[in-house]
Amino acid sequence: MSKIFVETRGISEVYNWFEALEVNKKQLPQLPELVKKLADTEFESLVLYRESRQLILAITALKSGRIDNRTRPIRNSLIWIADNDEEAKIRAIIYEYLTAKDGLEKDIADAITETPEIKIDYQKIESIGDNNLESNALNSARLICKIGNLDKYKQELIDEIKSCSLPKEKGLLVFIADNKSQKTFEEAKPWRGLSNNISSEGWIILENKNKKPVVNEKKTKKQTSQISTKSLTDSEKSLTKSNKTERTLLNIFSIILVLLLVSNAFLLYKINELEKKINQIENLQSVIDKSKTDVEKLTTNLENDIVTAKDKFEKAFMEAQKQFNDDIFKATSKYETEMAKVQQRLSDSIERIN
Repeated sequence: MSKIFVETRGISEVYNWFEALEVNKKQLPQLPELVKKLADTEFESLVLYRESRQLILAITALKSGRIDNRTRPIRNSLIWIADNDEEAKIRAIIYEYLTAKDGLEKDIADAITETPEIKIDYQKIESIGDNNLESNALNSARLICKIGNLDKYKQELIDEIKSCSLPKEKGLLVFIADNKSQKTFEEAKPWRGLSNNISSEGWIILENKNKKPVVNEKKTKKQTSQISTKSLTDSEKSLTKSNKTERTLLNIFSIILVLLLVSNAFLLYKINELEKKINQIENLQSVIDKSKTDVEKLTTNLENDIVTAKDKFEKAFMEAQKQFNDDIFKATSKYETEMAKVQQRLSDSIERIN
């Protein structure tokens, strides 16, 4: 029975390795140094390594469908340590990774729950790779170690994994990663290595450790026998120069893309600021229009109040003037009457004296 280890985390916890059969047991399995070096759990990768009696398969950074308390996606990484007689199961897992990775990620994610502690359904994890694959022996040509571009040679590796058994030699068998350089692949010397960082048009054949990698081009036997050591060296230099040129161009395009993204973001920011200013101006114009209407209304009311007050004043003034005239007239009449009486009395007194 395979030993299966899972690295994952909870919403507010750090990443830990768990033994799938004993989930309460946090444990990092004992691994060869090369596997530890190549299996980076922060990036997607697949590493298959054969020990003398075991196969070690590491698949890293699979999507879990969960996020942590800072809304970062949580990754699931797994390591299978299986006996040699379980090779068909290991190949089936690799085949599913290459042909239906979304389904593989979902099956693994469904087996890992958080309630709130991490729980792993071992039966679900263990059932992955139960599909039977053919196990034809590899011919001698296929035993050659080589690396190539992932997009170009992925299907060829799928066909080999599906129909053929794996090499029996101890060491690195399969290595797939996009976060490692071509030099890393050349130094690791896998039986099959694929990465989009390898830009060569053909397979790069990896011979024994004392020889440098050479590009496997399609030539007739007669042409192959005529190739000298010097032409191989020139080909390697040309490929190296071509790779450097392509990487330089890729870096330039990346910088241009970043500059375009930054300029677009800055332009969008300025457009948003301008829209805010326009909205502020429109709001201010509305306030001004309302204030103008209020002033006009107040002016009209004031003019009406002035007219009303003027009318009231003129009416009161006329009434007061009329009252004043009436009072003068009465006073004058009374004065004249009294004066007449006084004159009459004076006349009467003068007559009596005479």
